[in-house]
Amino acid sequence: MQLQAYFTGMKQENSPFLIAAAICGWLACIGDFAVTFFLKSLYPGYNSLYQTISYLGTSDSPVAGYMNAWSVNFFILLAIFAAGFYRAFPGKWAKITAWLIFCMAWEKAPVQDYFLSNTQMANSLFPG
Repeated sequence: MQLQAYFTGMKQENSPFLIAAAICGWLACIGDFAVTFFLKSLYPGYNSLYQTISYLGTSDSPVAGYMNAWSVNFFILLAIFAAGFYRAFPGKWAKITAWLIFCMAWEKAPVQDYFLSNTQMANSLFPG
């Protein structure tokens, strides 16, 4: 199966990494809708018309663990996609776009908040 170069200057490379990166990009996008749709049904009293998706990941949410786990997975999937995008497209603007995709994924990931909000984890990382 040949990947078509729809964009001018795209490298004609069919490496398994680029194919996996493209699949990761699709999984991240589709999964974000699917997971959010599924988790909101498990949160009693949650109303998506009046509450943002952020409520699903708050500490008092019954699905917070699942939402935070998905956010870490979302970060990993988009980071792989960004790396594939960086490798597939030449040029300065394509590289900047790849870094912006990575930064967007990092912003959504609760990794820094999760580790620093967990008291035991924070005490073990930063004693004193």
